[in-house]
Amino acid sequence: MQDIAAAREHFTSVRSEHFALLSLAAMAVRRSSVFPRASAVLQRVDRAMFRAVPPLRRWSWMAVITLAAPRA
Repeated sequence: MQDIAAAREHFTSVRSEHFALLSLAAMAVRRSSVFPRASAVLQRVDRAMFRAVPPLRRWSWMAVITLAAPRA
């Protein structure tokens, strides 16, 4: 989160997309036939939680940060 805040000092446009909070729990069944379904469901839950409660993004395991328009 500090990296994202620092990026805002240098770029006009800073977007971040966060992944993997509850979906990591699917790893418990990764060798099972239910893994793809469990993973997909938990990823949807993650997206909904991150949208509904943005502070939860702090604990995501992965983030994609898109920077554009460097400040002069």
